[in-house]
Amino acid sequence: MGKTVTLTPMVIRYLADKPELREQFPFLKFAAYELGRKVKRSCCGKAKRKSGIAQIKVLETVRASIAHLPTDRLKIIKDALGADELIIILMVQGQRITHRK
Repeated sequence: MGKTVTLTPMVIRYLADKPELREQFPFLKFAAYELGRKVKRSCCGKAKRKSGIAQIKVLETVRASIAHLPTDRLKIIKDALGADELIIILMVQGQRITHRK
């Protein structure tokens, strides 16, 4: 049995940091931009909370995009991670859905 990788936020950031993948997958380019932005400090912390929610939405978008990729495109991501299988956990309408690809 080969290597299995779960798409955690750290793995998504790793993929978004690779320029060759950002060119092939627009959602990784978007993620790199959104996750790399600095949060403006505020006195009450509201901006930081909003930023945290926005980052969660970005990560969920990337997970959903990868879950719906065709097999040939998914192979590119698996090769970049050195994985034989990806585990993608999505939250859809409050339910946790696990994809094994």
